[in-house]
Amino acid sequence: MTLLPESILALYRQDADAMISELGVDCRLIYPPTKGEACNNCIKLSSGGSVQNYYRNGGPVYFSMGNCPLCGGTGLRVTESPDEIIKLRINYEPSKWLKLDIPIEIPEGSIQVIGNISNMPKIKKSSEIIINKNTEGYGEEKYSLAGEPIPHGLKNRIYFIAYLSRV
Repeated sequence: MTLLPESILALYRQDADAMISELGVDCRLIYPPTKGEACNNCIKLSSGGSVQNYYRNGGPVYFSMGNCPLCGGTGLRVTESPDEIIKLRINYEPSKWLKLDIPIEIPEGSIQVIGNISNMPKIKKSSEIIINKNTEGYGEEKYSLAGEPIPHGLKNRIYFIAYLSRV
């Protein structure tokens, strides 16, 4: 096994970083909402197998019958997670995809993305990814992760490759 000199590795990192930062596109990561806090609009009571919602005095939205309009009767508030923008290099054409030495089944209409390893946990946590957020409003390209992202790069694996399926 031949070891590459550090100067070659530095050039590789410089070029790979530039391909993401200069040729990559801003992509919006959309995270799933989280349930957690008790609803500040209702009191949820269970008795004899049935669940009742009652308006909590001082709550923001009054209701007299049925489920609470803020939590839908669950007693828990859904909190929207903030979206996040990251840079990704996009490969639409399978013939131009970086080849990996592992067998992967990729759905039709998928794309390959390459990013910095620091963004890999973020992309794994996302529920949807809008490719090229700068074209939002002109027809969104929404995708979701098609499998586990793969660490990539010479020696240090400071990048990742992932496949995304159109939603």
